Amino acid sequence: MNLLNTILLYMALLSSASLAGVPEITPPPMEFISPAPVEMATATLVPSAQSTSVIVPPPVQTVAPVEVPSLTTVARGDRGNNVRTLQKRLIELGYLKEGEDDGIFGNKTKRAVERFQNYNNLKVDGIAGKDTLGKLYNDPYVVLAPVDVGTPRPVVMPTTAPTVKPAVIIKLVASYVDEKDNEFAREELYFQQGITTYKANSELVPEGYVLASDGAVKVTVDGEGKATPSSITFKYHSPATEAPVTEAPTTAPAEAPVTEAPATEKPTEEPTETPTETHAPTVDPLEGLEKFPTSCVSGAAKEDAAVYMGPGTEYFAFDGNPNIVASTNNNYNWFGTNKDWAIVAYIHGDDARLSIGYVNKQAAPEDLSLSELKFSDYKTKLTTDISLCGNTHLESAEIAKLTAGTEITILATYSPYLYVEAIEPVTGKLARGFISEDAIK
Repeated sequence: MNLLNTILLYMALLSSASLAGVPEITPPPMEFISPAPVEMATATLVPSAQSTSVIVPPPVQTVAPVEVPSLTTVARGDRGNNVRTLQKRLIELGYLKEGEDDGIFGNKTKRAVERFQNYNNLKVDGIAGKDTLGKLYNDPYVVLAPVDVGTPRPVVMPTTAPTVKPAVIIKLVASYVDEKDNEFAREELYFQQGITTYKANSELVPEGYVLASDGAVKVTVDGEGKATPSSITFKYHSPATEAPVTEAPTTAPAEAPVTEAPATEKPTEEPTETPTETHAPTVDPLEGLEKFPTSCVSGAAKEDAAVYMGPGTEYFAFDGNPNIVASTNNNYNWFGTNKDWAIVAYIHGDDARLSIGYVNKQAAPEDLSLSELKFSDYKTKLTTDISLCGNTHLESAEIAKLTAGTEITILATYSPYLYVEAIEPVTGKLARGFISEDAIK
């Protein structure tokens, strides 16, 4: 606009000069005229919308809450989700096969738990308690089957670890009473969650007392610590008391007068008496035999020792080569001693079978008090073919197949099993093991 005003002003001057006779004014060169800055309309550039790749996260899927089973003790006879969770974990670690998670804690699951406990240096009792479940679910170095104990390797932890609850242990009192309910002995017992069969302790019963009730009681402890039954009572008949002897009177009674009976003729034929058949009372041959101990103590072997199936090196050994109870294992179960030998439960073989054998007493733990066990010497013969096994489990190691008519020696009872000694027919060596009571009936 300033340039336009300048031009208009110049033209006005020229016009006035011509009219007034004033000489013409020469305009200055254009290069000396500083053009005024022209105000330009500044166009505001609106940036175009930038194409930005935005990654939209997928919608989060909310997983329905899954009921986490409590980490409570489970044992043989139990059923339900806790058992099924245990079986699935044992399948992951190779101790059970696929499809064996039926939710029933039977012999196969108990066998798998015992193998797991052995490989992971736990107490071998077949009960999935606090220590076993903690190792099973929470230890990154849990040992797979059949990896040796000395070479553990990490495994993938389960996606959901159950909540650990303290093991449930309760105390019950077992009373021993006579037929008048007078208590003559009692003992305090401790039971953990699960089902436990307890047998009467014959060592607490005075000589001459006879058991009148069941000799074994099945105790069930639930997760809340409630026991069924809540108490245990064993009833006995006390020894029969002798009738008092009355002395005969010093003076003899007067003799009664004797009257002779009239003589009668004897009949020609004497009547024949019908003989009465008397039956001898049925005696249970197992009554009064020693009982195999129902309890044991756990501890480490003091030294490595060879295991035989009887108290001596002349007894049978599996595969002809005695297995070794190793001092590096901290969880052998010990039942007692028999002369110079200690009785111990141990696992052997590629399939980790559990048997009860004998080792030199010097290998037994020094800190454990082991009692001398008493055995019977009742000889009889088998009435049927039977397997002699190293333990009472259905999947325990088989020592030998015995045929009907084989002579055995019954050492102790462990209802419904018998602890016997017999000759192993292949090697000709003596062996001690378990058979069913039905094999002698």
